[in-house]
Amino acid sequence: MIIAAAVMSPELDAVIPETLEEAAGLLLVETDDMSISKFEDSRWVSEMIDQDCEAILCGQMYDPQLFEAIAGACITRYFAAGMTVRDAVNAMNAYRLDIIRDYVNGPGCSGEDHNTSEEPCDCHCGHE
Repeated sequence: MIIAAAVMSPELDAVIPETLEEAAGLLLVETDDMSISKFEDSRWVSEMIDQDCEAILCGQMYDPQLFEAIAGACITRYFAAGMTVRDAVNAMNAYRLDIIRDYVNGPGCSGEDHNTSEEPCDCHCGHE
């Protein structure tokens, strides 16, 4: 499975910053063997779509348009700020990461803030 990690440098030991917008680029990683597929510094969403990326490991998301583009492409958003890419992949595989359900100060489900909630979104608003 290919995942993306929002990082400052193209290394598996790079730390994921507190916000997605702070990242210098996306590290695309094949989780089966932890090989680096690519480091993308500009076309984030289109590159994730082209690579058939299933998830992004990142910090909080503030940009509504970027969040909607990623969510609209059915790419799961996992909160992994402060973790290395390697540790975040292991945590994701162990189901220990929270899903980012909305951008910061976004409407969320029924207007609630679900940024890193473990509660499922059952309001059919389109955010997983």
